[in-house]
Amino acid sequence: MSSKSFRFDTAATEWTVTHNLTRTVCSDVYIFDSQDRPVKVFPLDIVKISEDVIKITFSKPQKGMVMVF
Repeated sequence: MSSKSFRFDTAATEWTVTHNLTRTVCSDVYIFDSQDRPVKVFPLDIVKISEDVIKITFSKPQKGMVMVF
């Protein structure tokens, strides 16, 4: 199974991830703490937009990364 990671360096309440894996994916979401260390979190929502795109929503703007597999 292939996986991809995506980094979001600009804080936002929504992250759109275009993974192009052409299937439903699972994801791990991490935000960066004040010392730029990744911390695994559960966002407000993760919505499948299409077989290639998911949208992740937070209650306040976040910077971080997503791993899709």
